Amino acid sequence: MIEIDGSFGEGGGQIVRSSLALSAVTGHAFTIKNIRAGRKKSGLKRQHVVGVKAAAQICNAKVTGDELESSQITFEPGPIQGGDYRFQINSAGSTTLVAQTVLPALMLAGQPSTVSISGGTHNPGAPPFDFLDRVYLPQLNKFGAMVTANLQSHGFYPAGGGEIQLTIEPASQLRAIELLERGSKPTPAVTSFVSSLPRHIAERECDVIRGKSNWKSSCFEIVEVEKPVGPGNVVLIELASKNVAAMFTGIGKQGVTAERVARSVYRDAAKYLETDVPVGEFLADQLLLPMGLAASQGRESSFRTAVLSSHSETHIEILKRFLDIEITTEALPDNSERECDVIRGKSNWKSSCFEIVEVEKPVGPGNVVLIELASKNVAAMFTGIGKQGVTAERVARSVYRDAAKYLETDVPVGEFLADQLLLPMGLAASQGRESSFRTAVLSSHSETHIEILKRFLDIEITTEALPDNSVIVRVGSA
Repeated sequence: MIEIDGSFGEGGGQIVRSSLALSAVTGHAFTIKNIRAGRKKSGLKRQHVVGVKAAAQICNAKVTGDELESSQITFEPGPIQGGDYRFQINSAGSTTLVAQTVLPALMLAGQPSTVSISGGTHNPGAPPFDFLDRVYLPQLNKFGAMVTANLQSHGFYPAGGGEIQLTIEPASQLRAIELLERGSKPTPAVTSFVSSLPRHIAERECDVIRGKSNWKSSCFEIVEVEKPVGPGNVVLIELASKNVAAMFTGIGKQGVTAERVARSVYRDAAKYLETDVPVGEFLADQLLLPMGLAASQGRESSFRTAVLSSHSETHIEILKRFLDIEITTEALPDNSERECDVIRGKSNWKSSCFEIVEVEKPVGPGNVVLIELASKNVAAMFTGIGKQGVTAERVARSVYRDAAKYLETDVPVGEFLADQLLLPMGLAASQGRESSFRTAVLSSHSETHIEILKRFLDIEITTEALPDNSVIVRVGSA
């Protein structure tokens, strides 16, 4: 009997769901105490109870503790049985989380299965049906089984009343998968659902995301739910690449504006776009279990993601309790190398143009990337400052964008040098020596600087706009 402390790691329902799935597949009995001790309301909620009973039904398990608010369960599985199953949560509890509990076992059953689950389909704290259908299942099917999903009706929190149906064609042997690259630039699709709520809520959400993203209007869709059971609002951002998709969810809540919901979900999507990792945080967590099962059959899989969440780290420990497998993580090159890689890729400059400096005897953490463009008469420099929460790729793209703008012109003096040349030129002019330079349009910073110089020095500063949109600045005596 495997004994698990439900309070370890992230201390949530994933410990229960994964243990149930792994127990059904491996035949190993287990007991969990301190269930969901990491949550404000510990113990089993309705969706967890349904998950326990569903797992027990598909493998004829002996169970104790499968009741609301229970803090401990014992689960002794029998053989997995495919067939036709129907599970009712009788609340807005997540149908997709129950699905994730039974799918690993049914995809290895001896015969096909159909599963109907009623409850919540789009609710807080759980992947929506669309994530299951368009993000998770396309990857799950790569392992060899064939799972299809259909949404029969929407169910929003708190009314529930939704229903999903699954069809599972099992595989006796699982294949390995590898997800190291997206394969193509992500294509965005934004869908806003409203159920028994005004359409303008969805319109406002789409307007905010459209304004922040500059995505085409064809990327946006508003769905007014037919035959609604209760009120609800969800906005989804899907980013689909050749090899993988990611999805981000915003749940409308009473007292929270549509604009705030939209900004929050767009912020999550933008973070994913700032990196080039194929596997998002939520898919990373859900791929671990089928990869673990494939590994137990001798087939090694891998994926690339951002830093693993505590949820995923906890999941890894559960997998190791049930399966004789090894799970390793490899940190890829640090920020400086990634910044150089991005700039090298965008510029096609030779590798000899790049240098990485690791500061000796550092006083504290820091990261700066510089691009210097040196000509015979002048040089320009552009700076990117690393910040917490901002990826190395984003820092590199930003500084390269500034450098590229300079290269698109033939002006010798960049914006920052222009501002700093004004003062010494002003001093020279006060001694009767006229100076000049050519730059792009003067910044407001430089214009302010000119006015300050005139307050202290008896000089004349003129600007001449040229046909190529550059400006000659002349500084001479009055």
